[in-house]
This record gives sequence, structure tokens and C-alpha cells, in this order.
Amino acid sequence: METTMIHAVHKLNRALYRPQMEKMFEKRHRVFVDHMGWEDLRRADGRDVDEFDGEDAIYLMALDDIGREVQGGLRLLPTDRPILLDKLFPSLSKEGKLPRGKGIFEISRFFVDAPIRTTPRGTLIKGEILVGLLDYASSMGAKLLTMVCDMTFLPRLLALPLGVKPLGLPRQIGEEDVVAVSMPVERNAIHKVRELFAVKHPIIEEYEMPYPLHHLSQDSPIKQAEAEQLLDLAAQMGERNVGLVFLDLVKRLGDADETSIKAVEAELDHLTLHVHQMLEKVRTTPVRTPQYEQPNISVLN
Repeated sequence: METTMIHAVHKLNRALYRPQMEKMFEKRHRVFVDHMGWEDLRRADGRDVDEFDGEDAIYLMALDDIGREVQGGLRLLPTDRPILLDKLFPSLSKEGKLPRGKGIFEISRFFVDAPIRTTPRGTLIKGEILVGLLDYASSMGAKLLTMVCDMTFLPRLLALPLGVKPLGLPRQIGEEDVVAVSMPVERNAIHKVRELFAVKHPIIEEYEMPYPLHHLSQDSPIKQAEAEQLLDLAAQMGERNVGLVFLDLVKRLGDADETSIKAVEAELDHLTLHVHQMLEKVRTTPVRTPQYEQPNISVLN
């Protein structure tokens, strides 16, 4: 079975995911505009980007084994600042009151790549994104999640052990009937959803970026383009440790004084050689993927 990891992308590590971010915006446009007919979102450049795709947005992206292909994802917004539900759909909540504040996050732009949306693989990815969402929300200390839900999808959400509750009555928005819902973030629910989708392994991948690449000195022996190329090669390898070692060396290089900079440069040279050698090995070695129990995907069909 093909494996998927859910990558947490935010303002502290977004520079590591530039190609994946662009693919995500393009695929969102294909799903929401071309396939679902949300014409208000249509853009000439074929990218679904709005005012809520700012620096506070957190993206959970379902990526393939090597972290390259975007298979699905969603957007999370903290509710102590402007959110989509409050600005565009205030009528969906009872008496116009929405859950807001610390520990409450809004979900939006939940999607699975158009070619696989209606396939068993696409349904499985929906479940994996849901598991990743609950795991990550719990790790952030979130207590409640809110979202706008199409009425055709509401019965499937209610069938899940998530404690989903409508926040108001359904309304017709454009050509669709939608409703605002909330779901608590509870350990018992996370355990049940993991069992339902047979996800026993850790599914969230969160790369740290301790020293932003754009802060590197222009005189640094390792330039921005080279840094990004190394990270890209490490991503192709699916080699998390190499990526983190590299980032640690970048931080040390930025902090190094004249007496230690040569030692750090030597380590970077060695790592560069190691990445290229490992990449060649990976290209000629068949990928083995772990086998997991068959999940119950009918609940999201």
C-alpha cells in the first residue's frame, strides 16, 4: 500500500515547501473551481489563493513517500484574528455568534487531488488527512475546530466518532446548501478515528527550520540557491535526518565566528557529498513501503 505523510507547513518552515505550496494552490483551483464549480474563486493564473492564505495560515499537506507530490490537504486558521467563517459566512452561526479565541481553529480548503478524489485511494487519503488534523490539533493544544460543511457531506461527518455539532441552520450560499459545524479535539475521538482508518503509525511530519535561509549572509559560502537545492535533494530521498542535520549546520554557519566557520564549511561540504551519493543510491533502489491493515473507508465514500 502506498504511504502518505501529512506535513505541517507554517510560517516557520514554509520556505522549505515552496514547490509543494504552488502545487497545492494549483490543485485547490482544479478541485474547487474546475470540478466543484466555485466560480467566485476562479483566477487567471489557475491558483486558488485568497486573503486567508497569509502568514498565520497552517497547512496540512498529504504528500507522497518522497515528499514531492501533493495528494490533498487543508488549511487551519487561528480564530483570534479574521477568519473565513466570520467574514464570509456569519449567517451560518446561531445569532451570529461563532466560537472564537485561543485553542479554537477554523478548517477550510479541505481537498483531495482531483484525479483521485472519488477513488478508494482518495477516500483513504481523506481519512489520513483527518487523522493528521486531529493529531496536529491536539499537539497544538487545540480544544475545538470549526468549518463550513456542504450538506451532502454532513451525514458522513456525523457518522464519524468526532462529536460534530451544527453551529446553526443550513443556508443556501450560491448554488449549495452549507452549514457551519464544530468538533471537539479529544483523545478518545483521535483513538477511534485512527482505528477506523487503520492508521497505527505516526502520520504528522513537521520539519523544523531553526535558522531561516534568507537570513544567511550574502558572503556566506553556501548561497540560498545551493541551500534550497540540497533541501530538495534530501526531500527526494525522503531522508528527514539529512534535512535536519543540514538545517542545524545552516544555523551554526549563521552563528559561527571566524575561528569555527571553516569547520562548519567542511561539514557542509561532507554533507553535500553524502546527499548526492545517497540520492544516486535511492534512484537505483526499489522503494519498500510498509503494509498496514485495510482501513474501513466506506464511511467517507
